[in-house]
Amino acid sequence: MSTPTITTPSVQRRRDRLKSLLPGRGRVVSPRPPVAGTSTSAPPQASQLFPSSSVTPTVSISGTPPPQQINSPPLPATSSPSSANPALLIAIQNHLNKLPEQDKERFRQASATITDENLVSDIRKLNDQHKSDSLFRRHAEKLSKFLGLLDRLLGSVAIAIQADPGIASIPVGGVRLIVDLAKGFSEFFDKLVTLLDHISDLMMPLQEYVKSVHIPVIASALTTIYGDLLDICKQTSDMFLDKEGNKKVFVTWKTLLRLQWEPFEKSFGEIEARMNHHRENLLHAAGATLLSATEVDRRDREREIQQRLQKQQQRETEHRDQEQVKAREEVLRWLSPHNFEHKQNETFKTKHQGTGDWLLQTEEFSTWEKATTSQLLWCHGKPGAGKSVLASHVINHLQKNQTVNQTGLCFAYFSFTDPTFHGAAPLALALLKQLCQQRRSVPDILSKAKQEAREPASVSSVETFIEVAQSFQQIFVVIDGLDECPEEQRPAILDFIIDASGVTSSCTKVFVSSRREGDIYSHFSFLKKPVIELEAGLITPDIMKFVREEVSRRRAVSELHIQEETLLEEVIQKLIEDSNGMFLWVRLQLDQLCRASRKGTDYYVKDALSHLPQGLTKIYARIFDGIAAQSLGDREIAMECFRWVLYAKQSIYNDFLRSALALLGSPPVTLQELESKKLAPAYVSEACGNLLSIHEWSEVKLIHFSVDEFLRKVLFKKPGGYWEDLADRPNADFVLACRCIDLLLLADIDSRSDNFAYAARDFDTHVLGSTDGSADLPPDLRTRIDQLLSTDDRRLRWLLNSQRVYEDEHSEPVSWSWLVWSTKLCNVPSLRTIWPNLARPKNALILAAKHGDISVLELLLSEGLDIHETDRKGWTALSYALYHNNQPAIDLLLQRGAMKDMSKVGTGLLHLAVTHDNIDLTRELLIAGADVNSVSRVHPERPLMRVRSLAMARMLCEVFKADLNVTDLAGRSAILWVQTIKDGLGFAIFDYLVKQGSDLATTTTSGMNVLDYAVNRSRVVENVELLLQHYPQLTRKQENEWTALHWACAGRHLNNVQKLLDSGLKAPIVTTTHPRGNWTPWDIAIHFSGFWSFGYVDESTIHRLGGLDTDQIVALAEGHGPGIDPLVPDYTVIQSDPRCDMCLFPIIELTILSELSCFIARSATRNFVYFVTIKDTPGMSTMSAEHSIMRLEYLNYEVQVPSLFDPERPDWRDWLEKMEMRISKEEDARLQQEDRVTELEDVDGGAESTDN
Repeated sequence: MSTPTITTPSVQRRRDRLKSLLPGRGRVVSPRPPVAGTSTSAPPQASQLFPSSSVTPTVSISGTPPPQQINSPPLPATSSPSSANPALLIAIQNHLNKLPEQDKERFRQASATITDENLVSDIRKLNDQHKSDSLFRRHAEKLSKFLGLLDRLLGSVAIAIQADPGIASIPVGGVRLIVDLAKGFSEFFDKLVTLLDHISDLMMPLQEYVKSVHIPVIASALTTIYGDLLDICKQTSDMFLDKEGNKKVFVTWKTLLRLQWEPFEKSFGEIEARMNHHRENLLHAAGATLLSATEVDRRDREREIQQRLQKQQQRETEHRDQEQVKAREEVLRWLSPHNFEHKQNETFKTKHQGTGDWLLQTEEFSTWEKATTSQLLWCHGKPGAGKSVLASHVINHLQKNQTVNQTGLCFAYFSFTDPTFHGAAPLALALLKQLCQQRRSVPDILSKAKQEAREPASVSSVETFIEVAQSFQQIFVVIDGLDECPEEQRPAILDFIIDASGVTSSCTKVFVSSRREGDIYSHFSFLKKPVIELEAGLITPDIMKFVREEVSRRRAVSELHIQEETLLEEVIQKLIEDSNGMFLWVRLQLDQLCRASRKGTDYYVKDALSHLPQGLTKIYARIFDGIAAQSLGDREIAMECFRWVLYAKQSIYNDFLRSALALLGSPPVTLQELESKKLAPAYVSEACGNLLSIHEWSEVKLIHFSVDEFLRKVLFKKPGGYWEDLADRPNADFVLACRCIDLLLLADIDSRSDNFAYAARDFDTHVLGSTDGSADLPPDLRTRIDQLLSTDDRRLRWLLNSQRVYEDEHSEPVSWSWLVWSTKLCNVPSLRTIWPNLARPKNALILAAKHGDISVLELLLSEGLDIHETDRKGWTALSYALYHNNQPAIDLLLQRGAMKDMSKVGTGLLHLAVTHDNIDLTRELLIAGADVNSVSRVHPERPLMRVRSLAMARMLCEVFKADLNVTDLAGRSAILWVQTIKDGLGFAIFDYLVKQGSDLATTTTSGMNVLDYAVNRSRVVENVELLLQHYPQLTRKQENEWTALHWACAGRHLNNVQKLLDSGLKAPIVTTTHPRGNWTPWDIAIHFSGFWSFGYVDESTIHRLGGLDTDQIVALAEGHGPGIDPLVPDYTVIQSDPRCDMCLFPIIELTILSELSCFIARSATRNFVYFVTIKDTPGMSTMSAEHSIMRLEYLNYEVQVPSLFDPERPDWRDWLEKMEMRISKEEDARLQQEDRVTELEDVDGGAESTDN
């Protein structure tokens, strides 16, 4: 038998709460199975339940000692049903403890069946049995009535006896005594039944109180009441049963005799009175508990209300903070696009360890740094002295060592290659942006200007800068490269610097580094500002360190060959002494010494060392003189390189430059010959005196802006000489145009390489530049152009495609004239003279609208070409002028009536105007009647979905009332479309649209919300960060809904995945019916993408995405896992590649294995592989707004593969190879069989013909 457990209040409360959450689990009393040896078929005998001896001890429930018994013995080892009622259980235990030893075991066994329900019912059964057996009780009712009548009669007799005592009073008294005894006896059992009825009525309320038995005071009162009930039952059972549990005989007469000395009130009245008292105690306890609970509830409610108010205040505060952050970020993006953090980091990396510290130790710098008033410190030096590196060192020092509160730091780097940052306004705005980034809120003057939609230049004044500076205790401003800004722009910048550093209302300390240019010197010297001049003596320690490290490095990599150690030290000392503080000079001299050392002996090094030129100008002059003195081939290489670097219209790269250089000398006849003549980058760099930076995959450029300055200001102004042709721009354009056309004639038009993209895009610009306004083209160039125009149709179409002109978009047949009209060749002077037979097809105006001059367009219009002519897309000349942003052409076409008839303006013109942010044209189109919510055939989206600026969005929404929530065919509204816009502008437009009423809960037909779409379709991590920061509710999803992590993994954007993981987003498993299965984000990444592999994603990220643990990864990498039998799977022949019509994903996504002629395909419902022949090629067609539908136009073979499909396993490749061999062998055999059948049919057919 098990021991029942006394449950503590806290445990019981938790248990009750758990039971209440389970359906059908109320407080039902379930009788436990009977103890072995007892029978459940017959009711228990009362004697077994209540042996003789009646006591009512008490046991504590709550752990507090009861009033009558402090140390209670442990509960009996019984499984009584009363364990469902702890109060009854304890009452039974107390009753048991007071029984004689001979009765305890019998009661312990009998107590197994005691419950609230049978506690009284068993006693009632004994009473009912006695009533049916007793002859007296059958007539008790009638006897009671008779005795009542007799009693009243005797009462009258008694009155008479009082009047006349002579009457026989003794007989009457005796009769009266007998009547009273009989009447009491006859009413005894009625009182007993009434008592049992009262007890039965009490049981139901008691069971309700049992629910609160965890309250100690109620538990104690209940225990005492149950003890009283047990005593009453004990007394009753003793009337009907003996100590052995047998039914007594002569119960009626024994009860009659007992009543003579112990009436009913004595036997049961005292117990009933005690029970009533205890019941009143229970009522009082319940009332007190209720009052206490009410007070607790009141305090809990007050606490809950207070917590709600605090949470509401916290949310309001967070909301205000978020709004301030959003407003601040919008203003920052509006202020300036320039960010110099990357430039600062890259420049500081070039600083040699331990150099530049001398600057921080100078008295001038220390005074400037510690000043409490506005100061200006100018640090100037020679070109190549490391001024930019020193400026980065100052910035790094200020970032790390400022301890004063409310200190601001802003900096800027000027560069001659960045014309967008030449001027005072860009400088002021960039500095203001950095100061605002260091404040919690944006100054009102800037916020107001932003809200009024003013241009940022309106707040670029020095007054605005000073007003913002006043919010800081002190401000440091570092400006580098002031001399690289054009001289005509510098006066305004100098005025801004002087005004900002001279203000007395704030402490603004400005550090400026530049060369000692005359205009800069005159401004600063006039004001007598402190100056740090980078003299040779100051920089010598840094130069010494740099020289020794650079000499050692070059000698270690075998660039510098010196045998004598004494000569090596002499080289080091000579470079240090003559450097004059210029790091660039040292590097260039080392280049010359390395070249001399390759001649074989130290003699040539000593000779070169004895003739070192002083200063950059002299060394540049020597380098260019040395280049001019080289062999003819090397001279031509250098001239060609400088020509490309100085006059190229766009950036050029290593591979293209080497291809152009291969044209020198005897021109190659074939592309293979061209490839074989490409020079090594190191050789090209050395031929150019190491003045060019030529690295693979990087832009070709000059090593320092001082080289460009030397060329334009010194070398080009020298009359005559080898470099005279380099200064001739038209001649340079002529040469470069010839090179471009020669490359185009040799280019492999079937190659997917873009090595010749520059030549295809910009040859016409160089052609036009070579004319220099003359009436004719240079003869050699015209010959080349004629060769290009007379090329075959395939090359002509390739050239047109490079110009984004596609034959299938036009109804006119392609001709060589298309290449003239669609390029800047149409702007060549005397067009009719050069090409008198130049055709004017109907689409000539459309072709020329790309970048044709006004004169060309007027010529075509004067010849009667239709201004409303459309191509197959429905585009007109105005559409193409807008697409290519040819504003003069747009103005001319509008003047000539391109919009007079809105029915002829062309398809999608409004969408183009919005896409290219042409606000004026958009306004004109909408005023003229264009539908702001229109959908065109070319652009299935709405105009609002194509906005690229906040101003355009405001005009469409506020002026023309664009529908914010209209969607395209894929269910995407404007707030989803703008997620692909970069530089924070996409989020700014998104935030504006949401505030205007766009539905934030919108989803695509695939179920993607805004965040899902951003992480799935866009690589703009900034938008994802802002969405997570300001709209965290977008991360919440329903059960079995794909999370943003799933969509990011499906989109293969690892940066977005990492950003989501860093934000705390978890990787749940979702169960979906389409695609079918249980998916973690890692499952999505592996199953639908051939570009994810363990090599690109670290194990921690894989695990956080729900992927394999380390042991599983190692097992897969080693090829462990289910065996792969190449003979089990079968294959089928299919012709197309169907995509899913329900979800975003294609049914398959292919990964091409270059070593095998097969595609690995992943399916939403199964895995399979495609095997194709290498000679086959796929065709593409675009369908639907949501999906790009790929159709494989060749036969392929679909092969079912085992379920564990992981191409990272080495044995998969073996499996693929075996399957490919099997398919190839079986298909070859099948084709041979078909060929034999065909041959037989042909033979039979021939025989029949002969017979006939």
